[in-house]
Amino acid sequence: MLEKTLYIDNDPSIDYERLSPIRKFSDIFFITFLNLLPSGFSRFIKKSNNYAKDVLEHRTTHRALEVLYNHGFPTENKSALQKFFLKIWFNLHNSKAVRNRLKLVRKEIIKFINQIDKRDDDIKILSIASGSSRAIFEALSKIDPNENRVSVTFLDRSTKALDYSKDLKEKVIDFENSWKFHWIKDTVSNLDVHVNQRNSLDLVEIVGLFDYFNNKKVLEVLSNVYKLMSPKGTLITANIADNKERKFITDVVGWSMIYKEPTEMFDLVTRAGFDKDKIKIVYEPLEIHFVIVAQK
Repeated sequence: MLEKTLYIDNDPSIDYERLSPIRKFSDIFFITFLNLLPSGFSRFIKKSNNYAKDVLEHRTTHRALEVLYNHGFPTENKSALQKFFLKIWFNLHNSKAVRNRLKLVRKEIIKFINQIDKRDDDIKILSIASGSSRAIFEALSKIDPNENRVSVTFLDRSTKALDYSKDLKEKVIDFENSWKFHWIKDTVSNLDVHVNQRNSLDLVEIVGLFDYFNNKKVLEVLSNVYKLMSPKGTLITANIADNKERKFITDVVGWSMIYKEPTEMFDLVTRAGFDKDKIKIVYEPLEIHFVIVAQK
């Protein structure tokens, strides 16, 4: 069953980051070297590049992801040495893959909204553990504001993430419209407090959160979300899969995650109630992050 729903997105219209044949060969040795490094090597990484330091010191947060999304803002690096190490650390497989995930999620959000027939009421979107909300804002910036009305709620436990999201919205969505945006500071455990109307959500986006949740907690969240979704509501979620850089990312970068396989997430999504025939699982080209799109 899973074979029919799982594929790698190699859409040529999306500027995904890939690996050249030379890079694939050199990485046989380079990744082996990375995985042999002691945890204390993180001190050298912090000294080698200011943006790499920013990622390490704010790992797991929206701030680290935003630095990765923007390649560390390379034009702001002054010295040749800073630029050299920027290229090294921000072109690791995991750095590329998280940017690919952003593009894939953005693509799926655009596709979802464009498939909805024009209607009088709002398309209700909920982003859980929303962080910077970049994927949603970039997707909405590509949508005709006159076609459909949109109401988006962002739920995150971090005030800094929510404030950053508000600022980013003003930068990315530069046209006036009647769309509604709400930011709520809380955790997913209290979701029922803020969304108490069942069968009301058209799209729920949960990207990044499940990298830190075990299967039991993932199932609990998905089951709750399922009840809140409209009859044809869509879920977009994701998880990181095991990969060759895992040891380096965990031991040296100090970014611990709960790696899962597509089969695990497929099982959890179906157990939560989603129709197994309306689920697709899409890997970004480097096959480190996969995105699940499931319909109720």
